[in-house]
Amino acid sequence: GIVQFAAFAMSQQYVVSSMGAQPEDVTFALQMTYVGILVTLPIHFRLIRYFEVRNYLIFAITLGLLLSITCIYTADLVLFFIFRFLQGIVVCMICGSMLMMLSTYLKPGYRQIAAPSIFYGTILSSGVLIGLVFSAVALNQDWKEIYWYLIAFQAISLVLIVIVFNPRSGIRPFPLYQIDWAGSVFFLTAGLSLAYTLIYGSKYYWFADPGIRFSSCLFVLMLLLFLFRAATVKRPLINIDAFKYKKFWAGLILLALYYGIKDSLNLVFGYTGGVLQWGPAQIMALGLVNEA
Repeated sequence: GIVQFAAFAMSQQYVVSSMGAQPEDVTFALQMTYVGILVTLPIHFRLIRYFEVRNYLIFAITLGLLLSITCIYTADLVLFFIFRFLQGIVVCMICGSMLMMLSTYLKPGYRQIAAPSIFYGTILSSGVLIGLVFSAVALNQDWKEIYWYLIAFQAISLVLIVIVFNPRSGIRPFPLYQIDWAGSVFFLTAGLSLAYTLIYGSKYYWFADPGIRFSSCLFVLMLLLFLFRAATVKRPLINIDAFKYKKFWAGLILLALYYGIKDSLNLVFGYTGGVLQWGPAQIMALGLVNEA
């Protein structure tokens, strides 16, 4: 699940050249993946308790495999945006399931330390691991060939799930009722509007452009509707009462610090590739130093 996300992050320059996109378009496509993850995550914890894990993962990986195939033949930028959003949903379904399973199979005393360590360690290392493959492909083949490697990897994962996982877990399914679908739409629209405003704002001189004014007003409207619904419905998409607790704010600060440090690596990779003109293999050699 993380590999297909990291593959796009490594191929942004090639997407710009092959689709005639602007750098802002590629950044927006990447942010659409993040939005897909954020919107799906609250619903995912309901779905994983209703469907069998085996069938749930088979569906997610099959969908990811089909999206990899469509990305090979897609030349339309709007369709590419949609596919990137759907890939964010797939990433969330797979990674969220694995995080819950790691916690399930570990002893209670190790769950809070071992499960997140394995999970986030995988996130940090996946970009470098797929980058090693991608650098070899980019130097010797057409860059879109990387999707065929992803398809092969996903097919292997699919076979492993069919063999290893039990068809029936024996756990009573948690019923799906009162899911806040309207809140999901508000949250999705607000996330996309905010991403569009922040990414394209400097290009179009911010509020001098009618499109930026519309996206910013849409963000404020959708955010207010989301907060209103979260405060009034019985089972909101996100329980805003969590913001009342100091430990929750401390967790958010630590999470922001973690991702700030992690994304600083992307700035280093962007500098070495864009300014110093390093090749993919050299950038991945630098990434291996970080992994060590």
